[in-house]
Amino acid sequence: MVNRQKKQTAIARSGGNPLSVDRSLDDSSFFISETSKYTTETARDLLKKAFKIHQLSRRRIAAAVERGAELANVRYGTRGKFSQLDLILIFYAFCTVLDPPANVPLADDLVKPCATPRSDVFNMYNQVQNEFKALKHGDSRPNVSKLATDEEMNFIRFQIKDPVIMECMKDKLVYTSSEDGYSMQTLLSRLRAHQAKINRPEHIILMSTLSGKGLFGAYVTSYWDSSHRTYYGDTMTVLFRLRPGPMEAYPYLGSKEKRFQLCRNGEMGIGGGIDSGPCGLFFDKDMKFGQSGPSLTFNSKCLVTAPEDKLGPGHVGGREDLEFCYFKIGVIEVISFVDEVDWNAVGKK
Repeated sequence: MVNRQKKQTAIARSGGNPLSVDRSLDDSSFFISETSKYTTETARDLLKKAFKIHQLSRRRIAAAVERGAELANVRYGTRGKFSQLDLILIFYAFCTVLDPPANVPLADDLVKPCATPRSDVFNMYNQVQNEFKALKHGDSRPNVSKLATDEEMNFIRFQIKDPVIMECMKDKLVYTSSEDGYSMQTLLSRLRAHQAKINRPEHIILMSTLSGKGLFGAYVTSYWDSSHRTYYGDTMTVLFRLRPGPMEAYPYLGSKEKRFQLCRNGEMGIGGGIDSGPCGLFFDKDMKFGQSGPSLTFNSKCLVTAPEDKLGPGHVGGREDLEFCYFKIGVIEVISFVDEVDWNAVGKK
């Protein structure tokens, strides 16, 4: 990973003591100091270069780290830990993807997972990944929703598995019925115009009940297309309920039922219902009333749980555990995404 000449140079710089090169990773200042000797670029500069690589993702970096671990073991026979210099490349690989904010200690949160025995590398990587993601997307990703709290939006983002969206894009409020009017035509026209700009279909639909007690929705990963005569869509779609708590998410878990989206007669549905029951989430073109029932696609229950929100509740096939209901819609929001980086400026500084 780092050639022998560089290692010898580092030993010379350290006063001829090879042990100082392989010093413990707990010495963060030493690590940063040694790293700086081999590159004049900052993590942000490297990040801009990394963005030139299409579909760059944590998954690819994780694969690169695994390959690097194998090479290090072959070259240096280091199974307990890697040398300090071996980790420099891994360190900057993580920096290029994660772009850490000022409040995240780099050596602790990025490098340490790679310094453990090889069998534990990815266990620890996964452990810190969620914590790091929360730090990364806290202050740097403002909440654009007027319905959901910061905590609720973070819960929704956690359900999004697309690395490009999570690492390279920020949220954008595309439509809200309280300001843009209760019109399905307006919702779709605004959403489609934005999707054409970013060339991506993904978006979040948030819906409150008229009482304000209920808040639920879906993360949708396909375009709304009325040319489909039946259900269509993608397995990355997720239904969720935020209020009343506790918050619940219903991702697709491999069911034989793959009925994700329905767009017909100006109406929208997500998650095919059971037998003749309603969708997991459905609302009409007037945006006054919605329906929710259990869906086999997401193994989800009725999203409406506040008693005062339920209108005409019933049970599919007379089964008490398969409740569905109508509800009055309060406000509908559509949140999409936009590039977090000015692509035209990348690499120009």
